[in-house]
Amino acid sequence: MSRLGHEFFPSWRLGYRSNPFRALTREEWRDIVVMPEGLHTLKDSLPSLTQILGDQGRGKTSALIGLAREFGGRGWQAAYEYLPPGSTRYKHNLKDIQIYLLDEAQRLSPQWRSKLFRHFSDGDQIKPHLILSSHEDLSGTVEEDGLDGLTIVLEKYEPSFIQTLIEHRLNYFERPGSQGVRLTAEALGIVIDCCNSNLRKLEKLLYEVYQTWESKDSISEQHILGIMARLD
Repeated sequence: MSRLGHEFFPSWRLGYRSNPFRALTREEWRDIVVMPEGLHTLKDSLPSLTQILGDQGRGKTSALIGLAREFGGRGWQAAYEYLPPGSTRYKHNLKDIQIYLLDEAQRLSPQWRSKLFRHFSDGDQIKPHLILSSHEDLSGTVEEDGLDGLTIVLEKYEPSFIQTLIEHRLNYFERPGSQGVRLTAEALGIVIDCCNSNLRKLEKLLYEVYQTWESKDSISEQHILGIMARLD
């Protein structure tokens, strides 16, 4: 990269291809996702319906994308779909899909919820599997449509899991042959405590941290505290 390029891409000087905490493409998200321990059992034993609940920023989308990667890698016909704000119906053709992963399922209208659950309760010889993420507990609708299910709630993460997420992201964006700048142990502890298991807040904070740090030394707790004060 030219000298001019270095000036416009501060992350390059820190040892990264780009800011490690920028918005990800769908392909990058699939490659980089680290699933919480509580979801690993689904890879081996999958009920007809699984709903993954949690507040904003708890990693529900990452969980679905990670599961889609896992099942697709095993040769299953797995399809992921995100329902954007304002959408009340899914668009995927569910024929021949073995595992359907629907993100933000609480946005479905009552009519489309029932249609979806009926499809997965009327499976033939090979019973399809439905995995939902939702801010709303959909158990009542599920039971009305005769579909048994499992509920997983994403709440509090161990500091070691948050640290693994951060390190995985840094490793992914590190330039070949470079040692990317890391946080001091004190700075890392402040970040984990501040974000309190909100992974979206974590990403936003660390984006600003890496966007504004100019030294090749480890990122200090003073810098973290300054960014936090500015973002509040």
